Amino acid sequence: TTGSGTVIFSGGTTQTWTDNTTGQDLGAVQVSTSGANIAFVNAAYSAFNAAGSTTLTTPATNHTTGNFLLVIEKNDSNITPTVADTAGNTYTKISDQDLGSGHFSMWYAYNITGNASNVVTMTFSSSVTNRQAAVIQYSGIHASSPFDTDLDNGYNASAVTSATTGTFSSSIADALIVFGMSNRTTNTWTAGAIGGTTATVRGSPTEGLAFEDRIVSSIQSSITAAISWSAASQYLGDVAVFKAASTVTTLNLGSSAKATSLTIDASQIFSANGSNTLVLTGTGTPLTATGTFTPSTSTVQYTGTTANITATTFNNLTLGGTGTYTMPATDINIKGNLVLFFGRLSITKG
Repeated sequence: TTGSGTVIFSGGTTQTWTDNTTGQDLGAVQVSTSGANIAFVNAAYSAFNAAGSTTLTTPATNHTTGNFLLVIEKNDSNITPTVADTAGNTYTKISDQDLGSGHFSMWYAYNITGNASNVVTMTFSSSVTNRQAAVIQYSGIHASSPFDTDLDNGYNASAVTSATTGTFSSSIADALIVFGMSNRTTNTWTAGAIGGTTATVRGSPTEGLAFEDRIVSSIQSSITAAISWSAASQYLGDVAVFKAASTVTTLNLGSSAKATSLTIDASQIFSANGSNTLVLTGTGTPLTATGTFTPSTSTVQYTGTTANITATTFNNLTLGGTGTYTMPATDINIKGNLVLFFGRLSITKG
């Protein structure tokens, strides 16, 4: 029977969808990259240092060429550092907060040059106190345009033991969501939920900095991130979303098939692969083709009610349900036949 979940074809490979039944509705089908391609590699936290200095370094860590680094730092002197490392990577700042007597910033470097003993160094324009930094490494992040969005979590002047961000949304299905936090005490950190799913605290943070993350494979809309700690403290933080590495999944029809809906994500490919018939039974917009839809010599048949027809190129298009079908406001291209079951449906203009 058709469930409420989604069948996702992903992984950056060529795959075949074959229906060996008598037209079983597979439900929602999605052609996607795979968020599982993102992987946590390691994390390194510097010790908290109350003494004043113009520099701050993370422990030497093995960082691999092509990977992604995210750095957070805090100090009590409200001075933003410059960030560099042994390997000569370039860091981009995405958060810089000076509130109360605390400072917090977040930086990233992508498609990095690796180094087996890489040290990230923060340099300040004058001496800073109560300083600490951390660097976390991931593989599978986009190599040329990784940043999606971020949201400063802001400053809480009261001593509390947890923080929850405002709402934020991602614009890409396969992504890494990281919540970086700082406070003013020695702590045991506990992961909260990111978008309703429990996150993972990375590394072994025991002082005033921590990372938690969640790797996702669907677009997140109006979600929050939360984290807690053991000793009441003021805090600063930022949650950021980064895109997965660009991979192309190609899904070929191996037979005629039926689905409630078909979603082709950006840069992904769906091929009807010959004269197969794809039946879409859903309402709303059963076919979403942000990526490439290759019709070949196929037939696409809509059978749901009140469906919107996608503006794309079809070979044969059949509107065979009993409700109202809305044509797109832009042109569609039909290379073969348009079949309408009049008396059972009505057509409106978008």
